[in-house]
Amino acid sequence: MSRTRRLWILIASTLITALAVSSCATGPDNKQNSLRPEGESAEKIMNLFSPIFWLATVIGIAVLVATIYVSIKYKASDKNKSPKQVHGNSILEIGWTILPLIILIGIAIPTIQTVFDLDKKAEPGAVKVRVTGKQWWWQFAVETDPYQIHNPDGTLKVLEDGRPAMATTIVTANELVVPVNRQVELDLRACDGETPVVDKTVDELKQANPCNVIHSFWIPSLAGKMDAVPGRSNHLVLRAKNEGIFTGQCTEYCGLSHGVMRMQVRAVSEAQYAQWIESMQKPPAQPSIAPEGQEATPAQRAIEKFGCANCHAMDDPSTVSYGPNLTHFGPKFENEVLGGGSIPKTHEHTWRWIFNATDWENGWGIPMQSDDCRLGVAPGPDKRCVGMPNFSVPYIYKGPDGKEAKLPAMTETEAKAIGDYLYKNK
Repeated sequence: MSRTRRLWILIASTLITALAVSSCATGPDNKQNSLRPEGESAEKIMNLFSPIFWLATVIGIAVLVATIYVSIKYKASDKNKSPKQVHGNSILEIGWTILPLIILIGIAIPTIQTVFDLDKKAEPGAVKVRVTGKQWWWQFAVETDPYQIHNPDGTLKVLEDGRPAMATTIVTANELVVPVNRQVELDLRACDGETPVVDKTVDELKQANPCNVIHSFWIPSLAGKMDAVPGRSNHLVLRAKNEGIFTGQCTEYCGLSHGVMRMQVRAVSEAQYAQWIESMQKPPAQPSIAPEGQEATPAQRAIEKFGCANCHAMDDPSTVSYGPNLTHFGPKFENEVLGGGSIPKTHEHTWRWIFNATDWENGWGIPMQSDDCRLGVAPGPDKRCVGMPNFSVPYIYKGPDGKEAKLPAMTETEAKAIGDYLYKNK
């Protein structure tokens, strides 16, 4: 072997080793680490993975050593240019046929057991959550005990027969709060073309926003992956063993902002979870519409001007809406997120997101195909609404009469007013 070749081999080996070591070093801090399980399901997967990994490592090393040994011992030379052709060794041939079969059977048995174990239904008393993957964020609808809901002006909502209107879910976006050491049963779906929208039919919504995108839900520290498929309901059970924040993201390519479609599971004590549920069932601190006889605040005027309630529920924590439910948007914990779970939920991030949610280059937004959303969630032929629009510039379009029309731009003052309103609604 030449000196130059040995040098290149040494350099390549050093780089590979350095890459492996650096990857291991960042493991504890990357917040998405399946090799450090913190949940019941993730532990079962790890218990299956570890012995198979080490078995594969031993076999790989043995094959590599045997290959090198045979290559050196039986390499071509002046004395051995054409090895004598002989019949194979029957014992060896039978052995290396049977041994892999035994190994595969040994792997298959615990694998099948783990698959069925992970597919078991949740225990009685588990928290039930309907998870919907959208473009590009996650919606969580958590089942709760019945509670009373309110109108947009803050008054109690009543049914036609005079009974109070009650709800049995609370809806959040991108962050799911769960009690520690308690099972959580997830019902996973993709988009929901039948989300009710005022003055829009189901067919109009489906035509403008076809429900044809697959997502995949994965919190590596807590459980395995599970796809969210249009028209289907998939099942996943997880249980966090310790309190903390466990992050994950969509692992099925789903469009422009797939890379920033993330989510958090926050495991808290039973007492904190009960407090969180109670706070989420209350009406917002300030209604989005001014009560009769009262002057509208700057935030209420801006909300009406830019039609925020067309896509977002802002007064009923149980309502599934086209965009995230904003009834209790204000942070109740540290390190909450917005914007598909990829942006910290701070006061400045909030109003800048409202002002221009597509401001990817400056770190205030994410890429979105959302210009037509200024016209509504079913904007019309050849137009689609996917994501939060950019309100910082006017929106120019052609009206039904073919003439050019324009919607006004939002000022920073208006964006800050809406941001202050949302941030205080905890």
